[in-house]
Amino acid sequence: INEDFKISGDLDYLSMALKNLIDNALKYTDSFPIIIKASNNEISVINSGKKLSKELDYYLKPFTQELSQRDGFGLGLSIVNKIIYKHSFKLKYIYKEKNNIFKINFKS
Repeated sequence: INEDFKISGDLDYLSMALKNLIDNALKYTDSFPIIIKASNNEISVINSGKKLSKELDYYLKPFTQELSQRDGFGLGLSIVNKIIYKHSFKLKYIYKEKNNIFKINFKS
């Protein structure tokens, strides 16, 4: 945690959104550890791995995932997106230095 900040929102739903991002980071990483950073009114979940093959919007739709042979139904990012949208926050994806970075920005 680089900087303290406050978040106004539903703790249960925001916890679910963060848990889904962490679960995905663990599931799709090439190596450990995954990194969780909090600063500047945002939380980042970072894992090493290949860049997503499609634009983020594709994965925000229900029942879509990178590889069909993975466990799960492809609902994680769709749920995250709906929770973030309902709170008027923003979800961003960046690929940098062989890392997938998902950020929840809490500035509405």
